[in-house]
Amino acid sequence: MTALMRRDVCLDVNRGDDSYPEPDNYHQRIFRDELKVRYLSFNDTGSDERKSWLSQVFNCFEEHSYSENSTNFISTVSSQYDAIIIGGNDVRRMVKVLKSFAPILKNKLKICILTNATPAKRARAVAAGFDDAIDIERTSPAEAVWRSRAMWRRYAQSMEQHFRDRRRDDQLVEIADVSRLPRRHKQILSGLIRKKEPLCFLS
Repeated sequence: MTALMRRDVCLDVNRGDDSYPEPDNYHQRIFRDELKVRYLSFNDTGSDERKSWLSQVFNCFEEHSYSENSTNFISTVSSQYDAIIIGGNDVRRMVKVLKSFAPILKNKLKICILTNATPAKRARAVAAGFDDAIDIERTSPAEAVWRSRAMWRRYAQSMEQHFRDRRRDDQLVEIADVSRLPRRHKQILSGLIRKKEPLCFLS
């Protein structure tokens, strides 16, 4: 089994790294404190071009090279991540990776980046579970920054609501069968608890 290669790619935008072109003046890269990104790269003819493009979207990302049967790229033992980006041209293999680890990646932002992909390929990737499928030939880094921020904002809001719902259900479980309550009834009971009004036990 070939070992999975990992390296952190971080660019100092103030230093000016000549290895990659600077992004357009009207957008700023996404920094790690805003979104922790892990990039899984398939080794093909477009890999260098994709990494160059990605470096104009994210100031820092953890890079892994794809290797059959390796799972290090999804592990959180050495570091945490909010988003996983899979870069390649073989959508079938990329979808297979995504579906193989779907439960683990449930709360991660999932993006695939392609080169010269047809609309059908991009649609297939999104239908399989990717939050977005980006063709780097048709999408500027500035647009990718905007789209990534918008998607992550929706993820963050969804997770925040999920945690609020769990905290509410934990409060209600002592007085009601929360599995049988509609969402609206849960909200009413939760409001009564906050106001410390008398409660009737529900069977």
